[in-house]
Amino acid sequence: MKVATRPGPPAFLRDPRLLTILSVVAGLILVLIYINTAIKFPTFVRFFINGLVESAVLFLVASGLSLIFGLMDVVNFAHGAVFTWGGFVFIWSFNLFSTSPAAAKDKTSPLAWMQMGLDPLPATLLALLIGLAVGALLGALIEILAIRRLYGRPVFQILLTLGLVLVLDESLRIAFSLNAPSYDLLSSPWPSGNFRITPDIAVNWKSIAIVIVGLVVFLSVFWLLNRSKVGLVIRGGVEDTQMVQALGYNVKRYFFGVFALGSALAALGGIAFTITSNGASEGMGQLNLLTAFVVVVIGGLGSFSGAAVGALLVGLITPFVGYHFQAIADSFVMILLVLVLLVRPQGLFGGKKY
Repeated sequence: MKVATRPGPPAFLRDPRLLTILSVVAGLILVLIYINTAIKFPTFVRFFINGLVESAVLFLVASGLSLIFGLMDVVNFAHGAVFTWGGFVFIWSFNLFSTSPAAAKDKTSPLAWMQMGLDPLPATLLALLIGLAVGALLGALIEILAIRRLYGRPVFQILLTLGLVLVLDESLRIAFSLNAPSYDLLSSPWPSGNFRITPDIAVNWKSIAIVIVGLVVFLSVFWLLNRSKVGLVIRGGVEDTQMVQALGYNVKRYFFGVFALGSALAALGGIAFTITSNGASEGMGQLNLLTAFVVVVIGGLGSFSGAAVGALLVGLITPFVGYHFQAIADSFVMILLVLVLLVRPQGLFGGKKY
């Protein structure tokens, strides 16, 4: 006796490549309709570019969080404090490097050698290296002194890293003698020139640089996780630590490297944020950390590619939502999170996929 079966969709509709192409075409058609009916083209381009820059900053923060939280299952609320430290150290270093020896107030300081009077671009590059080094160092210290003893114990990780937030925030105030909640650049860290797309549309060079940095970080870390021996050991260590240890690899050393890399990426996100806003504030880390957690969850825990897609979704859509629906602009990120989780509780890219 044959059992009647319900016919499924045609085979061509089950092809993921075709579905991707159809989704892109449908998205482009909707964008064209939107431009022709609801918004002017120059305004659309300006919002789109601002969204790309915001996406790049979000991705830099979320990428480090994706490695630490999504890949290694470590709940690190101190990630936002490292973000803040990276931004403040960058500005402090830039101010020193761009100060000429003749204009220096304290010529006997041990850091007087940093007062070189450099132009904005070389001063920015040197300050960038110092900010990344400080972020990686903070991450290394957090992993060695705290997290290493708490792998697999999320409740203790939450309590400890929340305490570390207070310690790092107070240390920041002491280190930079903060009497105000913000810390500004002495001058712009990038040339003020713009790249003009059309007579009505101009893009700042620093925006282009931040987007390029975000793309380079994505390609580099994606290659590290998927095409290198280091990535193979890391992924194997997450799945079965004892087996990888038995094969002769020091998994703790690799985890230490991942934690330091994730913290350096958090510092890089803080640097990008201070460049776009031309200054830093004490609360910027925790504000961006909440959005970064949302981005990681939307993309799917353990998925580095998902973090990139989540950052693009949040960064690109938010400016347009704020333009048309100001009442829900602040809560849009959480609304998007709820909508995604209702459709796919595991996130867009769910599961341990890299």
